[in-house]
Amino acid sequence: YILRADEILLMLIIPVLDLLRLFISRTSGKKSFYCPDRNHIHHLLFDKFSLFLSLVILNLIVILPLLFYYIGINSLFCIFISITMYSFTIYNLKKAVIK
Repeated sequence: YILRADEILLMLIIPVLDLLRLFISRTSGKKSFYCPDRNHIHHLLFDKFSLFLSLVILNLIVILPLLFYYIGINSLFCIFISITMYSFTIYNLKKAVIK
């Protein structure tokens, strides 16, 4: 089975979005891009939820748009779903950490 470009993009969109978010936040905060921190989505989930629930949430964020794509929904709409789910998760996790 040969993967199409749409499938590869849907699989990699969450890591790419996380990388872009961290790049922007680190450069705007005058921190080195190579300095480690616990601001990645998986660290934020692990700090808030159990390991099992964190993995379920991460897998849903990645797999649901792929499932929608495989049942015939437009790939651009699936990308929009991925970005929306990622943004919603990050927003709610950051809001929970601030409180």
